[in-house]
Amino acid sequence: MSTDIQRLDPARRALAEAEALPEIAKLIDYGEAAKQAAKRAGLAEESQKAWAIFSLEAQRKAGELLRQAPKHEGGRPRKTGVRVTPVSSPPPLRDVLGTQTDDEAKNKSSRWQAVADVPQETFEEYVEDAEEPSRAGLLKHAAQGHTDERVTDWMASDDQLADREFMARFTKALTNSGAFMEFDPEKVGALASDLVMQTIEDFPIRVGRWVTRVRAARPRGGLRVVGGDK
Repeated sequence: MSTDIQRLDPARRALAEAEALPEIAKLIDYGEAAKQAAKRAGLAEESQKAWAIFSLEAQRKAGELLRQAPKHEGGRPRKTGVRVTPVSSPPPLRDVLGTQTDDEAKNKSSRWQAVADVPQETFEEYVEDAEEPSRAGLLKHAAQGHTDERVTDWMASDDQLADREFMARFTKALTNSGAFMEFDPEKVGALASDLVMQTIEDFPIRVGRWVTRVRAARPRGGLRVVGGDK
């Protein structure tokens, strides 16, 4: 076993024991740095993948804590004329996550919560099969779902023409939505404005939320057919 892989054991123990967001945020940074260092050093893919999975696991834990964390509303307390014992507000998120700005902290929070929103079964399936696990790859995998033979049977029914046309339009839109990934990411990153970057970073979060709503609408016992049987 390589020394690099052996370094994972204390890191995993630290993650398991970590209960505060600042600790976990540092472990995420540590995992990302270790993954990049392993890649630059040309270490085995096993080592690179192990650190990538560690980083994603840390992001999931951070995302779960962020969902439970009290919100910092800011501003001055409202005057009521009644003397009360002051209660300290939660610290700003940028201080908790160790970022320079509020926007950077909010972006990290949104990304980590999106990772935490992925069902555990889907997460385990992705990290086992992916050659180079990443947050973007995980969210894309979660959004893709799985082919269901019931859908094929339903789409083959002449009685559901309107529904087939609807799904045909949806499938075309779904396919075309990936067209932006054909552009060179390095060039986009170098030329994109802050607004464009924010849109890019928010995209997988919006997709993840939409997929969650789709899953919630899907019946457990069978395929829902719009309009019913004729």
